[in-house]
Amino acid sequence: MDEKTLLLPDKVQEAMETIGAIDSKPKLQLAFFVEHYLPMLVGKTPFGIERWLDVSRNAYNEVELVEGGVVVYTVPPLVERIPVSNNTESNNSVSEIALMASKKQLMSPKMGQDYLTRGVTQYLSTPIVDHTRVIEWNALLTRYGYDPIGLPEGVVVSKDTERANILGTDYEDL
Repeated sequence: MDEKTLLLPDKVQEAMETIGAIDSKPKLQLAFFVEHYLPMLVGKTPFGIERWLDVSRNAYNEVELVEGGVVVYTVPPLVERIPVSNNTESNNSVSEIALMASKKQLMSPKMGQDYLTRGVTQYLSTPIVDHTRVIEWNALLTRYGYDPIGLPEGVVVSKDTERANILGTDYEDL
């Protein structure tokens, strides 16, 4: 028995180990990923992404690819979380906006709908478009002979482009 076992009841220790496992990134052997999962993710097999989600645990997780016991690449998530923050410029609460929209809707349905749309939109910040994950996916895809994902015109990718998390991490997990 180690010191932790002596200090913590079994159920508490088991819960802490479970939490620790959840926090760590899933790992997969690189060769196995390239042979079995990458073809599936690019639609070259009849299997759906459910098998990948069994590995990644959800569409928002990265998966570390390991070769010789060393992490050699991190597979980007299938879906990036987009942070939404409150816009402090709005002067009315959402309930006040809804109440006023219902009054305006009595005069004109379109006027009420437009007011509601404008009012609620004030509470959302404009999302930042981040192509970093697409660039990461393209590096992986082209390395193993698959076509890259198309990027919009004007997005420049240089060889010395470093991964930058433009979206940040100032959001809560669901």
